Amino acid sequence: PGIPLDYVQMEVWDDISGGVVLQLVPHTGIERDSHTPEKLLDNGGDWNGSWSADVEPGEWVLIATNEAAGVVGVILVDASVHEGAEVNLTLEPGGILHIATSWIDFEGENHHLGDSNVPGAEMLDTPSIDFDMGDNRKWVVGVDSEGNVDLLLPEGTLFLESEFQTFEHGLNMTYSAGLSIDIASEQETPVNTLRFNRHLNHGVQFNVTSVTGATQHEEMNNDVDVVESNESNVFEVIEFTIEIDYTGNEALDEYNVTTVFSAEDIEYWSVEFHNGTDANGTIQWVEEQKIQLGLDSAGTLDLTMRVQPANLSNSTSLDDGHRITLRLTHTDGSSSEHVLTVRIPQTYQVNVLEQPEGTTGVYPGDEQRVEFLIENAGNGHDTIQFEIDTTWLPEGWSATGPQESPYNSGEARTYSFTVFAPADAGDESFELHLNISSEDNTSYPPISIEVKAARPLLSFEDIDTFSGGDAITGSRNQFVVRVKNDGLVDAREVKIRLDMPEYPELFTESDNLAIPAGKTVDYMLFLDLEGVGIGNQKFNFTIIVSELDDLDASSDTNEMETIHVATPAPESVNTWVPMIIIAMFLIGFLLYRRVRSGMTGAAPF
Repeated sequence: PGIPLDYVQMEVWDDISGGVVLQLVPHTGIERDSHTPEKLLDNGGDWNGSWSADVEPGEWVLIATNEAAGVVGVILVDASVHEGAEVNLTLEPGGILHIATSWIDFEGENHHLGDSNVPGAEMLDTPSIDFDMGDNRKWVVGVDSEGNVDLLLPEGTLFLESEFQTFEHGLNMTYSAGLSIDIASEQETPVNTLRFNRHLNHGVQFNVTSVTGATQHEEMNNDVDVVESNESNVFEVIEFTIEIDYTGNEALDEYNVTTVFSAEDIEYWSVEFHNGTDANGTIQWVEEQKIQLGLDSAGTLDLTMRVQPANLSNSTSLDDGHRITLRLTHTDGSSSEHVLTVRIPQTYQVNVLEQPEGTTGVYPGDEQRVEFLIENAGNGHDTIQFEIDTTWLPEGWSATGPQESPYNSGEARTYSFTVFAPADAGDESFELHLNISSEDNTSYPPISIEVKAARPLLSFEDIDTFSGGDAITGSRNQFVVRVKNDGLVDAREVKIRLDMPEYPELFTESDNLAIPAGKTVDYMLFLDLEGVGIGNQKFNFTIIVSELDDLDASSDTNEMETIHVATPAPESVNTWVPMIIIAMFLIGFLLYRRVRSGMTGAAPF
């Protein structure tokens, strides 16, 4: 049983039911035949709206119309879901849709959708139009011989889409159109024209037919290896002949021919196209040019592209080669591309710019990093191999580091390995050798370094007061102590103690400082000499190291200094006092002279 039908005015159902036409059509996208459902009559021989049809499972669209009464209903039917179910479809007054169609073939002739056998533009399939009224009510409608559609449909917005193919000029050409129309009940739409546009194709295909000045890489003209010329350090000029085949569907298409090329050494390359000759017969080369192709123009065209690679000293060898993209850009902005690869041979050279000088010391029971500045002076990426020759390595010692490291062309970067010395290492020195090779197995002279177990070798270099003069009794004094490390390894935590043997209650200690191998460090110590007598006094300076450091036996960790202690210098007399006294005297003297002069001038004789 299908979906029961009713009408918004059931009192006139008997008047319209006999003229209702039922049609069950496949949902858009499903290739099936339409069905005319059977009306199910009651015992009195009347039709109350029920129907049935034997159809394949899936989605269908039921269309019920009575054109004379102007009523219509459209609903989605899912055969797998609604089998045995009852969902009402109510017929309502509808509107009449009028559609015309139009398409223009390649030659510019106008046709409608009923013109399916136009000579030279025959349609490959029977044309149709996809209807969509929302709520998944989608189905396909054909056109009459004039390419028109006239249908009674429910009120609402209708969306139309259509596409077909023709065979023209030896090509399949696609046309498509779309339109939306509002349908009002009990009204006819104006004639809406569904206008089709041809899908434009500006495509081309590329074929490299010949190459000069280079050799094929893996037997492909698109991928070549440069060839050295007779001139030292220079490569031959490469010329590619490229056949451009038009695969579009326009009478005439214009393209701008350019290249897309990016590389580290691009400034040393040139890529140009042959552009005919001038009045003197000289060949012209340009970086870009315009060409025309089309069905009514040239279908095939040969391009000559000239590539001048960078010379050997300026070029970079890339693992995937230099990729030059040939691009044809249409006037509408679309483009087609073809990639050509030019490969530069790789040269290998590794330089050691910096290495340890003298003997490298390693603290017993600890490890020391050994650094080298390595440069890849070749013209390409090189995975440099490192091998530490441990042939002369004493028992208990080890030397470990990376076995390889990638370097870009021209890159200089630190490589290091670590040497470990056992706690009971002796004082004898030995040699370690670092062997270096490129990824192509090119080997270079080994690097030798001398290694030995070592401890910090500390001693006093200078001791003095901060002022360089006497120490001052009864005040806080500042002392400068300079300590040097003549050893091969750093002293990590070192402080200085200052005390006075004759005044045991007076002492001080500095903060811990590190003293790198071969360096000198200054310490500042402050000591209050309250109660210390004047004259020469003994000051005891001692180097104290933490448990992290075990000094070399030759270290000098104690030094007794005799420093003269003096009283503070007398405070300077205030220079303003005499100046004030003198000023007061002058003022008094002037006042005295003025009074005396006045008295003399007033005498009667």
